[in-house]
Amino acid sequence: MTTSPVHPRNHPPRLPAWARVLIPVVVFMPLAASPLLALQLPAVRHAADQPTLWGAVTLVAAFGIALTAYLVVSILLVRWVDRRPAAALGLKVTVHGLTGMGVGVLVALLVGVGGTVVADVLGLGRDAAQAADSFLEYPDLALLVLLLGQAFVLQGIGEEVLFRGYLLQTLNKSPRAAVFIAAAAFAVPHLSSQGGQESAVEHLIYLWIPFGFSVSAAALAIRFRSVWAAVGVHGGFHVSTYLCFALGLTLQGPGLWLVLGTAHLVVGVILMAQTPSGRWREIATCGTYTPSAISEPRSRH
Repeated sequence: MTTSPVHPRNHPPRLPAWARVLIPVVVFMPLAASPLLALQLPAVRHAADQPTLWGAVTLVAAFGIALTAYLVVSILLVRWVDRRPAAALGLKVTVHGLTGMGVGVLVALLVGVGGTVVADVLGLGRDAAQAADSFLEYPDLALLVLLLGQAFVLQGIGEEVLFRGYLLQTLNKSPRAAVFIAAAAFAVPHLSSQGGQESAVEHLIYLWIPFGFSVSAAALAIRFRSVWAAVGVHGGFHVSTYLCFALGLTLQGPGLWLVLGTAHLVVGVILMAQTPSGRWREIATCGTYTPSAISEPRSRH
């Protein structure tokens, strides 16, 4: 005889919600810093220090250590803590998912460049031309490799799999709240970010950017049923920063951060409001990326 499929939610997570939120926050910085292991090797460090194509490729290869670490940790969490298949992370590559990624990049570029132009016109932020110098000294192809490597290999893919893949789906019983909890959890480690902050207050204001684009990333991922849409927003955010540098828009400071964070938050909230109620119920029942077809294998007796 055959038994009915056993839905993953019949086996509750092994840890309470607060612990499942805390784990990604705690492991974030060690995972992000893991490429430094490779850069301790003199030959690797010497190659990576050169503003050449080979130097850019070397750096991106080192970034791959972080990406691998993020993926391994996320899979371990979803399998061991949540007792769900790795497919629940939303990483399946489909045309729909890749379309979502493209839309995410486009949204991030429009918000990033448009928001920076607005901040510039309104006199918000402060000029920081020196911030672009170290990047723009690379030749064109090397710059493209390094930019995409940093935006997606080092940050976009791995960080989104951990926060919009694992964390968003593990809190799926309250999916709307999960969007904002995952955004806040992602923002907290960015207290240590170095994005032009000049005081403790500015470090706090800077958190509005990762919080804002986390909401737009999650909302788009939910709409496209794929974490790749969130990857597009995240990677696109970083690409937009360097595109602004190339356009001569080298602003930094609290005014700019508030504009960009708020714009992303508004986009995310609008997307959430337009998401059908049935989709939210589906998430609460099956998981963020887990269609009803994904279940435990049928057993035969």
